[in-house]
Amino acid sequence: GEMPARGYVECSATLGAAAAAGWAYLAEGGAHLVLERRDVADDDPNVAGRVLRLRKAKTGTSSSGEDVARDGARDGTLETCSNALTDASLWASHPGFEDANSVEDRSWAFAHHVMRPLLGGRFVDPGAFAPVDREFLRAVADAVEPARPSARRARSGIDLAATRAALVPDANRVDRAFGAERRRGVGAAEDWFSVEIKPKCGFALPGDPKGTSRFAMHQALRVRRGEVRRASAYDPLDLFAGCDEETGEETNPRTRATSESERKKKSRRALSALAAAPRNNLRVARRGRRWPESDSNESLDTRAWTESLDAFVQETDRNLDVDVRLGGASGLLDLVDDALRQSGVLAFVLRAQRRDAVGAETAARLWRRLSAHELESREEPPATREEPPAT
Repeated sequence: GEMPARGYVECSATLGAAAAAGWAYLAEGGAHLVLERRDVADDDPNVAGRVLRLRKAKTGTSSSGEDVARDGARDGTLETCSNALTDASLWASHPGFEDANSVEDRSWAFAHHVMRPLLGGRFVDPGAFAPVDREFLRAVADAVEPARPSARRARSGIDLAATRAALVPDANRVDRAFGAERRRGVGAAEDWFSVEIKPKCGFALPGDPKGTSRFAMHQALRVRRGEVRRASAYDPLDLFAGCDEETGEETNPRTRATSESERKKKSRRALSALAAAPRNNLRVARRGRRWPESDSNESLDTRAWTESLDAFVQETDRNLDVDVRLGGASGLLDLVDDALRQSGVLAFVLRAQRRDAVGAETAARLWRRLSAHELESREEPPATREEPPAT
């Protein structure tokens, strides 16, 4: 359906300190912290079944301290290092970005005007904005601090200077998202799994005869640096096998599936590898319970991870009054594999990834070079023309 022109939601009022109790910590990344909505009686339909994505800022102490609201961290590195090369200037001429004057506006415009056409409205919902005040942000920051990973707490916290937060449908609440299914007779006792996968880049770099994925190279680098004890066996090229044929792209030999059985074998191998080393690349949720409980646990070996997922799925099976049971991790991964292929989402993702003809590493080098050139040009004194001596 049509999205609002500027992405605003009609909330009854600004989210203040009293509203903080209705939200709980869910997850976070480098730039945002995500809260999930608690079950609240007679809840506001604008916030029920949604997650709230809050902007983060760098800090040297605590997420509830005054130092969180640093102006330099709010607009991102591009905007603070160079006045000439900014997100705003890079996207200024793109349709839909004419009125995108803030980080939040550009984020919404990117999701709606760039990713939604690429992946389709079925897979992209840019959400909407809700107004928030400082008291709400401070109350939330204090409440979620114990649930945050210690490494995250040391580096960043909720930006107390933010005035808006993004409301996005909660993909874990499929009981709300698929209400129509229930009206057609699916029983209320039946349960749902929500599976989150970070598939990574699904194609090898051009000119690489071995077809090594960027993820595999990054894993080797992380082991060398001592960031992880062992490299993940997951290979994105296995998960995306056969997707090139769906997009009509030229294929790398490693991503070309010669038969459906070979494609199935590769994709199941990829999913099994994710289950054996989930880290932050695979998460499974079921009504408030999540697997794994921590993405930083390096103490378990690959077999122990798979067994723990087995136990998670089997416990769910025991609690369901249904005829068909998954039986364990293998049954769940088979179901995930079928869902990925039937939806066609991987082919859309791969096609979007292939639009990046430069690559993150090359783009970063170009940006650093341009920024350095700009700084040098600022420091150089204006040239003066020497007048010839008078005769």
